[in-house]
Amino acid sequence: MKKLFILVLLGLSMGLLFPSIVLHADNANDNMIPDTLYSTDLIIADIIIDSTTYNVDPTGYEDSTAGINKAISDCYDLGGGTVFLPSGKYRVSSNITILPFVTLQGDYNDPDSSNFNGDYGTMIYADVESSEDNFPSLFTVGGSAGAIGLTIYYPYQTTENVKPYPYTFEIPSFASVRGHADHMASTIKDITMINSYKGIAASITPSGSLVSAANEMIHLENIKGTILYKGFELYNSSEYGVVKEITINNSYWANAASYLSSPEKDDIDDFTMSYGIGMQLGDLEWVVFTNIDISDYHVGIRIFDGLRRYIAGQPEIYFIGQFYGLTIQNTDTALRVDNIYPNFGVNIANAYLSGNDYAVYRTDTTNSVVNFVGSTLVGDVYGSNIIESGADDDYQSETLSDSSQEVDYSNINKVVYNVIDYYADLSGTYDSSVAIQNALNDAHQNGGGIVYLPAGYYKLSNNITVYDNTLLRGSSAVNPRDEIGLSLGTVILSEFGYTLNENDAMSGVALITIEGDNAGVSGIRIHYPLNIPDYVDGDIRLHTYAIRILGNNDFVTHTSLAGVAYGIEILGTSDSPIESPIIQGVNGTFYRKALTLQYTNNAYLEEILSNGSVVSRTGLSSLFPQYYTNAWPTDANGGLTGVYDNITRPYSFFFNVISSSGVIIRDSFTFASNTFLLSVDSDVTMINNSGDNLYPTGYLLRLERSELIAVNLMRYSGTSVQLSNSTISVFNRLSLLENTESDLYNSVQKSDSFLEQTKSLVASLPDEYSYNSSLDPSIDYPITSPDDEPTNPDDPQTSSAWVYYVFGGVIVLIGFGVIIIVKKR
Repeated sequence: MKKLFILVLLGLSMGLLFPSIVLHADNANDNMIPDTLYSTDLIIADIIIDSTTYNVDPTGYEDSTAGINKAISDCYDLGGGTVFLPSGKYRVSSNITILPFVTLQGDYNDPDSSNFNGDYGTMIYADVESSEDNFPSLFTVGGSAGAIGLTIYYPYQTTENVKPYPYTFEIPSFASVRGHADHMASTIKDITMINSYKGIAASITPSGSLVSAANEMIHLENIKGTILYKGFELYNSSEYGVVKEITINNSYWANAASYLSSPEKDDIDDFTMSYGIGMQLGDLEWVVFTNIDISDYHVGIRIFDGLRRYIAGQPEIYFIGQFYGLTIQNTDTALRVDNIYPNFGVNIANAYLSGNDYAVYRTDTTNSVVNFVGSTLVGDVYGSNIIESGADDDYQSETLSDSSQEVDYSNINKVVYNVIDYYADLSGTYDSSVAIQNALNDAHQNGGGIVYLPAGYYKLSNNITVYDNTLLRGSSAVNPRDEIGLSLGTVILSEFGYTLNENDAMSGVALITIEGDNAGVSGIRIHYPLNIPDYVDGDIRLHTYAIRILGNNDFVTHTSLAGVAYGIEILGTSDSPIESPIIQGVNGTFYRKALTLQYTNNAYLEEILSNGSVVSRTGLSSLFPQYYTNAWPTDANGGLTGVYDNITRPYSFFFNVISSSGVIIRDSFTFASNTFLLSVDSDVTMINNSGDNLYPTGYLLRLERSELIAVNLMRYSGTSVQLSNSTISVFNRLSLLENTESDLYNSVQKSDSFLEQTKSLVASLPDEYSYNSSLDPSIDYPITSPDDEPTNPDDPQTSSAWVYYVFGGVIVLIGFGVIIIVKKR
């Protein structure tokens, strides 16, 4: 009787806290894996949109806007998850807002695939008003939210009368009506824009307000299409972002399916070559770009001033970034550089830049540099400090050619074991480790499967084990992170593994052990709420690793860890090394070690972030005041800088690679660690990596009996390299405020062999470069300014969408004939 009473109480508590989730439990045996015509992704859908439930029309005849927004809102009410929009044509007449911790995912058919049949899968007909304004965008993507697998078409666009439209996608950051809930980790992926006027914007200033809210951790991947005026306009990032696999040119509209109005490519070129800018990049910090292909524009990429410097109290930040694999052709100017961060610069590797007038046109005269290696420039090159860094004879780009890897889900059984069916507690009140382990055991007995943790809070007082061919999956289909003041999605609150001894912490049983092969963890955030750090004295509680990998072909993706002493360990032995693990899209605050590899072969580590801000911006304090007391570090109480200065900078080692081979580290960034990479008895390849605000006596690279090839490295503070009996080849390296290689040279002289990095001005580069010293930099080069948009005299001119004013604690927004008054808390 007592057991039954406890079960009833548990059910009542879940019903009060998560009523919609309890209703979901009644359908837990339904298949959460939707049928797709084209997508090969492993999609776990909390809501599958259908015409009956959400009144959408997959034929494109009726307006589906309200139904799509309602499904997203319902998923948000569940705490987050994935809304699946099946293959079809959906007419949208106004903004679709993808709320925080929700992903809208379609059935994507890539137009570049070899078997493309003219059907784009999930297709959006943008039946919206033409406007010169940037807003409202067609899609707004919130924090820890995603837009995946959509094709966009504007049915009323023509080349005879080019109509302006707002951006197709906007990442607003905390300038949105939801504030900091849209601050971090927005994802746009697998997108085709057939004929957008403006493509993707991040942190664009609302006209007249002079406010640009910073975004963090944006992820833009596999985006393609024809975008007539501005492909991408990205500003004001205060932390690194990833932009990869981008292809924009005029063929996507010119060669569109026969049922779409496809103009001649020459007619599209007439407009884009006169006005178009492929990418306009402003005050981005440490953003990395990989495999960018831009054609058919007046200017391929323009690096511009940015917006943050116009905000009172904000620092003057300009572009800081790195490109690996950059192709720009059929342009008047391939790359225009108007401003980059002083005493720093831009690294560009494996590039082909062709401009009818200029391959590179640089107007600023700061001492920052534009570094090229393994690149070809066709057209004039104009400006100062444009440098070929590293000898091309020594640089073997083919050994570093696109080695991007994705997780192979083919061995995961497509059967979902929802932990609600096992009576897991989603409130964070009771221990759920037994319930989750029971689900994992059932999956294991049936040859593997997907153990699903819907959005909620799961206390773990004991460890759990993931077996062969099994995925432990939270609600997030994209990179998640706590938003300031908002913590939805799947959160694990760990009370397991605390110890007083460092050796016991590193060797003890992990919270989550991935024991089998072809298994992994994804879409989960792990917090250690009992580990309240003393950010004044630097004291923390030690505990065992959060995740340990013991099998082959295992993975950890889309995972965030806060307040973690030891993060992820991949642990093989000399007799049985771990083969081919993948770690992708992981962020956290790591007090001691973020990622450790021992006896591992062919590990692929991509898009990993370490930053003290992850622990200081949890958003959990109001939900769990018993844990997240006033002693917990926050921005407001000085905990952010306290964690940086007294915990992570003195003690945190980001990547720790021991006795491992074939390790690839890409697109990763640490802020305020002691050392970026410690490598012992290993060989490592690094592409597009940075360390910011390292410990003064720390290192970007610390090698013992190791070999390293690195392309595109940046750092601030610390020292670049410490070597002992190691060899190193570095191409394109920059140090903020130094811009010298002296520390690198002094270190590598201790090395047995080193391909010495060389620098030469443009005049001495190979013949395909040309240098025109007769051009007068005082003459303004003809180009549309960022505020000058082409207008069509036949179209009515409209004013800005919104203007707002701040009076003390009150914000007044005026737009569309509406006045909104918001009182600041």
